[in-house]
Amino acid sequence: MEGQPNLTQVLDREVDAFQKLDNVWRPKNLFFQIQTQELLRDMNRRFATMKANEGELQKLERASIYQTQLRRLELILRRAKFVRLSNQLAFGQAVSDFYTHYGQILRFLRIDQARGKLQSA
Repeated sequence: MEGQPNLTQVLDREVDAFQKLDNVWRPKNLFFQIQTQELLRDMNRRFATMKANEGELQKLERASIYQTQLRRLELILRRAKFVRLSNQLAFGQAVSDFYTHYGQILRFLRIDQARGKLQSA
């Protein structure tokens, strides 16, 4: 096939784009350092806000669900901080998991608000 790179050229071209850890090749430079810092800052802010309102969450019908989701958010946040520099795929997955669980909390809060269960400030 004329004009297409052979496999050795592909490997040579990708040599700096991936890192090898524990016999697993992972892409690197998926995120800029400033992006990972901003994502962590935003995740910390959102978690701290929910944690600060934990008392109010405990008064709602779904208190056990909210408590479980808060614990998950905390564990995911720890994982994201741990893998931020060493494994960008795991960091991306942690970010995705965090916002998925945070979104579930917001969805349940919106339902509780529609039912008139939330008290306005």
